[in-house]
Amino acid sequence: MLFRSAPAPFWHGDVIPGGTDITDMQNNYLCLFLRKSFVVSGVSEVSTLKLTALVDDGFVAWINGQEVLRVGVPGDPGSDVGITTLAANAVEPVSMVTYPLAIPANLLKEGNNVLAVQVFQSSLGSSDVGFECSLESVASDKTPPKVLSTQPAMRATVDEFRTLTVSFNEPVRGV
Repeated sequence: MLFRSAPAPFWHGDVIPGGTDITDMQNNYLCLFLRKSFVVSGVSEVSTLKLTALVDDGFVAWINGQEVLRVGVPGDPGSDVGITTLAANAVEPVSMVTYPLAIPANLLKEGNNVLAVQVFQSSLGSSDVGFECSLESVASDKTPPKVLSTQPAMRATVDEFRTLTVSFNEPVRGV
């Protein structure tokens, strides 16, 4: 089995500009194994992770050996997958989708970490494959927003209260 470095995105059939054309996959093998190291400094500052991916047909992603995402691949999270596992056929055209990832305790570590992905086809004869992804950390926001103004003004006396408008110094959701 040949293991080599190659640039993303990985594709065949439906062209994804740049990257690596996987010309020998059809009728030969059902999956690709990908791995990328990344460095984390300040693990306690990371509140969540976002994995953004384009996939034709499915994939399972692991960080430091723990499954974090399964897309288009049968089975419960953590269940076994192998080189003969088949993905559901992707609805085309495929597009980039962002998946928020839960961060279980001890998932990330200071320093080197590894994102591993197994990309699956829906059949051995599938005429196309495609995969590209990015992983982004979102830092914890430890500074609460400040109220700039309210309408009606704080401590104002109103005859009939219908609405309250609050302006903050930064975007706020879920109020």
